[in-house]
Amino acid sequence: MAKQTRTVLEQLKFMPTKACCAWIMQSLLDEGTLWPWLSNKKVFLVGRRSKEAEIVFKERGIQITGCIGLNGYDELIRVQNELLSNQEWEIALISAGIPATILAPRIAKTTQKVAIDFGHALDKILDGEEYKLSDLVKKWNDQFS
Repeated sequence: MAKQTRTVLEQLKFMPTKACCAWIMQSLLDEGTLWPWLSNKKVFLVGRRSKEAEIVFKERGIQITGCIGLNGYDELIRVQNELLSNQEWEIALISAGIPATILAPRIAKTTQKVAIDFGHALDKILDGEEYKLSDLVKKWNDQFS
């Protein structure tokens, strides 16, 4: 895949000096560098599993200043308002699928703080070796069938 990406970028005559993998958070987790990086930061967790994750983060010594669920587009404004009104945090980790890709840049721009689309890194933290994206997708789809 990296070779195909490079080919496309070359065809577009766009060669960034640095590139970032979409799975960077999972990579930091696998490499063991995520927890040390967060150790002296005030973190706000956002997402469907944020309350569950709060316990794990606190056990790791991470200072959690808040957490809020986000289950879909209709909750974006409510969550955005919460992050804007409670600004004790330094980093917001947002695990909420596509709504996270909308919310993270909005929050970063508005607050001038770090807001990260944390992706499935939160699931990996909570599920460990049991984490399988395909199982999560099936569980999600089963709710609606």
